[in-house]
Amino acid sequence: MKIKISALISAALATALFSLNLTAKEKEWPEVTEEGLQRVPDTRMAVVYAEPGADLSGYTKVMLVEPEVAFKKNWERDQRSRSASRLSTSSRVNTTQIKKQLADEFSTVFVNKLTSAGYELVAEAGDDVLLVSPAIVNLAITPPETAGAGRTDQY
Repeated sequence: MKIKISALISAALATALFSLNLTAKEKEWPEVTEEGLQRVPDTRMAVVYAEPGADLSGYTKVMLVEPEVAFKKNWERDQRSRSASRLSTSSRVNTTQIKKQLADEFSTVFVNKLTSAGYELVAEAGDDVLLVSPAIVNLAITPPETAGAGRTDQY
């Protein structure tokens, strides 16, 4: 199976760091991470980091690890502290369940996209296996506006 290197690089870069915080401003993201990864400009993702000069041509397979999902710092506390919050105070937000469901859906999408593009997914590491660790970071859920007066529930 011949893999297009540019497609593999794109897939690796896209999974290096994926953020659902689409409202993030450019200045919020550093140009270089603590690990030395440099920010890649002009991607279709909110933010992508990659190692400068990384050569992915030796990889023929992909191993996808379980995605990490992390809420924006103090998000849950901030939601509870807002007296006029649109999140119902009578029902606590189950962040653990949200993280698990989002990680499961994220994995499903990645597997579907990679396999439909012709990549071979494997369960064990090897010399020709690219380890992909996707992450959703700074997740901030915004509940829908409610137009009604009084108490309303959203499902």
